[in-house]
Amino acid sequence: MLQKYLENYNINYILDLEEKKDLQYINIKKSWIKINEYKNVSDNDKFFFIKIIIYNSLISYQLSWTWEKRWQEFAEFLYQNFDKLLKNIELYKTFLINSKNNRRLINMKIKRLKKIDKFFEEVDNLNSLINYYQNMTSLNTKLAYCMKQKKTAKTIVFSIKMFAYSCRIVFDKIERFPFDICIPLDSRIKKIYEINTWNKNYKESEIIKYFDDISKKIKIAPLHIDSLLWVDYWKNEI
Repeated sequence: MLQKYLENYNINYILDLEEKKDLQYINIKKSWIKINEYKNVSDNDKFFFIKIIIYNSLISYQLSWTWEKRWQEFAEFLYQNFDKLLKNIELYKTFLINSKNNRRLINMKIKRLKKIDKFFEEVDNLNSLINYYQNMTSLNTKLAYCMKQKKTAKTIVFSIKMFAYSCRIVFDKIERFPFDICIPLDSRIKKIYEINTWNKNYKESEIIKYFDDISKKIKIAPLHIDSLLWVDYWKNEI
């Protein structure tokens, strides 16, 4: 039973796991370290770094390769072109078009970037991002509104997770995920749900409730559970 497995771990273990074994976190941090190696970063640099992580997160779907390869490719592009992107974020679209790992539905993804631009018309400074890091539930609501999606949409909640990772790295401060942001419903999570419930005829709301219920019982937020399932359970138990 999945709950029994999860009960073997606590939040401190998962936070450590995220930083040491989640390749998405590792690649974001590697990019930030390399940027810091060649310049004295300003608040504007910090703001832009977190902003571009949100950009990349919101169009990270229907990938041509694995999530890990996608974020490795993006991280390398980011630190190699950071100052150019600061001057012209439109270069990100060029990266998207030429990406090895995110070539599907390009036109649709470029349209999504325009919606993200509207979000950053209001959120235009580092303090705004700091406030959202301290209140990720509010960010969940705001992003969903700007992207015209449900708060439970996979890319929306995944973007919250990557946003928090980038903030943890840039600010060197851990803010735990709120309990009211649901787990990203990707194919992996759906498979884990099917295996543990023997239910293959379900609504997505049933999966969300299943993980929310476990989250409350073990007192670990769904997005942190997602980290454990992604890095450990999926690779070792499935």
